[in-house]
Amino acid sequence: MNKTDIVNNCLLFLGLKNINNLGQNSEIAKIISTQYDNCLRELMDEQPYDFGYRIVSLARIPDSIDVRQYDIRFKYAYYLPQNCMFLKYVSTEGALQRYCPENDEDEYRYDRFRQVNDGKGRIIVLSNVPQAYALYYEKQEDVNVYPIDFANAFSMLLAVKIAQKATDQVEKLNASIQMFNYYRDIALAKSLNRQYEYKTGPKVPNFLKDR
Repeated sequence: MNKTDIVNNCLLFLGLKNINNLGQNSEIAKIISTQYDNCLRELMDEQPYDFGYRIVSLARIPDSIDVRQYDIRFKYAYYLPQNCMFLKYVSTEGALQRYCPENDEDEYRYDRFRQVNDGKGRIIVLSNVPQAYALYYEKQEDVNVYPIDFANAFSMLLAVKIAQKATDQVEKLNASIQMFNYYRDIALAKSLNRQYEYKTGPKVPNFLKDR
């Protein structure tokens, strides 16, 4: 599976013609090129999935640079990892090591941060944590890392965006929304279940418990 497969899955659902690649010169391809990354960020940021994120220490910018020029509320500045799709949390190593997607609502334990452009074309992260770690979702060129239900949800979210912009068929738009919600809920449930089994061990079917 590749990016084009995900796109063509949504086009098939909408009854539209397939594309050969994302750089194709067509109205649909142009819409997709502007929506693909945004839809992926929207989907992964909306729910706490258990894949695609990394926890790493951040590299401090040189001490010779005055951090207060960016924001007087912060003491430290760090370089954003180049493979970062979007940054979710910045905190201490210990706090992020306790991160679990199924307890994602416990955001109070993470520290405030801000992302700014350093004026030289690079994004830096401002924080008050002296040795900061980041939890971020990384850019994925290989879509095979996505569980199938997540890939289907992503495809249907693209279908929603395309139906909003490229067609006037209300039925197709509503159907896309319904299918997106269906696959998203399945993908999230399976993600949370994997996290639960990681902590407690795999579930044993009832018919095997007495053996």
